[in-house]
Amino acid sequence: MLATGGSLLLRQEWQAHRNTAALERELAKLNPPEEPRQDISNTIGPLQPGIVRGTSSAQGYAVSANADVVQISFGLPPDDFAEYQVRKETEEGNTIFALRHLKPADVKGEKQILVNLPSRILHRGYHYFRVSGNSDLGELKDVGVYYLKIVRQE
Repeated sequence: MLATGGSLLLRQEWQAHRNTAALERELAKLNPPEEPRQDISNTIGPLQPGIVRGTSSAQGYAVSANADVVQISFGLPPDDFAEYQVRKETEEGNTIFALRHLKPADVKGEKQILVNLPSRILHRGYHYFRVSGNSDLGELKDVGVYYLKIVRQE
């Protein structure tokens, strides 16, 4: 019985790893290292850092049920970072995925990071993103934590 339980656990871990790898490949395709696409019709933001997790003060956004890709823009403070990293985290702060080497865009005079995500991963509820800047020494410096509330349209 123990061997069967252990085998099931290994199979579940393998499937989770496979799903994570597939998501990372999809995210890399949606977020190429060149300038971010600005032609996506389903957009959210610009989000600003600092609203308290899980509070009703987080602005709610509706995602169209037929949307394949959603672009989230993260407003950035004035700084000297040439590249950024965006991590999606659990409520406990564990990393779900990270997008690295993101270049900022100037959108209507405001410095932003534009991230394209498959809409299916933006389920109804609260989502947490940590943005960091890459320093000249290669170190990550926290810019802020951004909170988002999704209300899915039917």
